[in-house]
Amino acid sequence: MVVAHDRYCAVLPSTAAQVILALRKKVRTVVLQVDEVSGVERLPVMKLVAGDDDFLVDFEDLGCRYKFDLRKVFWNSRIGTERKRVVAQLKKNEHVVCDLFAGVGPYSIMAAKKGCRAYANDINSHCATAISEAASLNNVANRVSVFNLDVREFVPRLMEKVIAWEAQCQRHDGSDSRESWPMFTHAVLNLPRTAIDFLDVFRGLLVRCPHLPLPLIHAYFICPDQCTDESIQHACNVLGVENLGTELEIHEMKKFSPKLVRYCLSFRLPGDVAFTLPVVKLPNEGG
Repeated sequence: MVVAHDRYCAVLPSTAAQVILALRKKVRTVVLQVDEVSGVERLPVMKLVAGDDDFLVDFEDLGCRYKFDLRKVFWNSRIGTERKRVVAQLKKNEHVVCDLFAGVGPYSIMAAKKGCRAYANDINSHCATAISEAASLNNVANRVSVFNLDVREFVPRLMEKVIAWEAQCQRHDGSDSRESWPMFTHAVLNLPRTAIDFLDVFRGLLVRCPHLPLPLIHAYFICPDQCTDESIQHACNVLGVENLGTELEIHEMKKFSPKLVRYCLSFRLPGDVAFTLPVVKLPNEGG
């Protein structure tokens, strides 16, 4: 069953929906997103406009196949060009992606199809299920590890696996070679409204394994057009550094709304962040 997710028929939704059904024979259902995604699971608010009451989609996007219930997961079909841009930076059998807010996993699935390893996490259990199914549908299940955790739990748990695997490799112990956990080289934080607030999950990332490479971070954010300085400063404040280094790049995407633009902030994780333990603030006595 194919569902047309139509956000542009607010004036005459029923009329527009009937035209879609008439012109596109494979479409059986037309829905309208009537509100922005909400909650930690980023669930959209959908309204059935015409056709069958069936929100299950099974489709291809940029050469990858996905299958999920449109009401239960986060999906954005309008940033395909951006996903291609990021994945184009990856090299087969060399780069590893850590997808912190994966949704249904398009970054991870595309990276895996290119021959890269991927760690895909989302707090929404329906998203995690959709990622696993997409990995199977695209024959990359052996390269995609799926997590269903809060991101502040996901990163430490992933690093435990990475550190254990690195120790095993240094011992030349091949007793469990079925599952590898190489250090990620790219981290994607596709949560534009609050991604920068989560950058502190990388504090102390490599304290226990300083020989590992510093990953490249891709954090998405939204701000008024050409007003990125405040967001960059916010990222510095969250990480506890004065600047984001010489590899800092700001990539402008499409407008999020008439007054807001979506950007991708890319930078190499500073060593001062990765090799320094985070400060633990203890509550005041008698507080």
